[in-house]
Amino acid sequence: MIKTRHLLLLAALCLSGSLAIVWLLTPTTGSPPTAAQSSAEIAPDDTQQARDTNLQIQQQQIDRLPPLPPLPRSLRDTQHNVRLHSDAQGNLILSADILHLFEFYLTALSEESLEVCLNRISRDLAAQLQGAALEQARDLLRRYLDFKIALGDLHNLPAIMDSQGRYALDAIQLRQQQVRALRQQHFSSSEYPVFFQEQDDYDAFMQQQLQLAEDQTLDAGQRQEAIAQLEQQLPESIRQAREEATRETRLYEQVERMKQQGASAEQLFQLRAQVLGHEAATALAQLDEQHAQWNKRLASYEQERAAIEQSGLSPQDKQSAVASLIEQRFQPDERPQVEALELYR
Repeated sequence: MIKTRHLLLLAALCLSGSLAIVWLLTPTTGSPPTAAQSSAEIAPDDTQQARDTNLQIQQQQIDRLPPLPPLPRSLRDTQHNVRLHSDAQGNLILSADILHLFEFYLTALSEESLEVCLNRISRDLAAQLQGAALEQARDLLRRYLDFKIALGDLHNLPAIMDSQGRYALDAIQLRQQQVRALRQQHFSSSEYPVFFQEQDDYDAFMQQQLQLAEDQTLDAGQRQEAIAQLEQQLPESIRQAREEATRETRLYEQVERMKQQGASAEQLFQLRAQVLGHEAATALAQLDEQHAQWNKRLASYEQERAAIEQSGLSPQDKQSAVASLIEQRFQPDERPQVEALELYR
């Protein structure tokens, strides 16, 4: 399996309101696809229902939770590799990894309900913990989701980028103040540094970097030197994550160029193996094959759908025929993706 530790770190940074999202959007470092960018958010209109569902799951005994359906497509053949532990007194040992475990399942919100996602997390916690540690972990899950719901209210704050594509430092600082206040509201003084200190350090770095970018008294060389000095002050884990994300972005761009130039699967494999290792290159080759097969099936579906459109049937009969075609050609977990295409025609 591809190690997801650094991607999950970046996901946690972005999903908890960190300015890491600014870095991910900054052209100088690229914008690698991460779990964070595909994770579904809770719409403001659904917040009360989400809170009710969260509380309901928290109050249920583990053995009384409803049976789980098969894993959604995005979680198949993947693992979070998070191992949780308790101390000698049976209390949960705090680690940022627990948030990574939460996010691993919450990234599937676009494929299954919040109730099912929370059910999966609760069962995973129960498989690793017991007693007081389990209850503490489940309470942390409840508070973490409430925190994420509360983050949704920040959409009313001023935009962090103006119409000319420039970052508004005042808006960024206001947003970060609000995020910190929410963190302090939902997490204890002992939890906060474990979960968010690195993010606070990185946010401070990003604000300083943006200020340097707007400093007209510096030339390009001086600015780059100042930014390099700031980077040396970052925690080692974040510097490694930045380096890995940048490396993987460069690899992604190179692979895409090679594909456009007609490179073979073996050539792509060799390049990926050099950068990521044999195991990751094998996994990515499998994803390429799955993607190619999916595109082939979609192309076949589009041909059959076009024939229906030209068949002379009434609009209602055409709609029924297309729905039947989707049911025949795709598995239940695949159909929502195809049906979504219909909404944009």
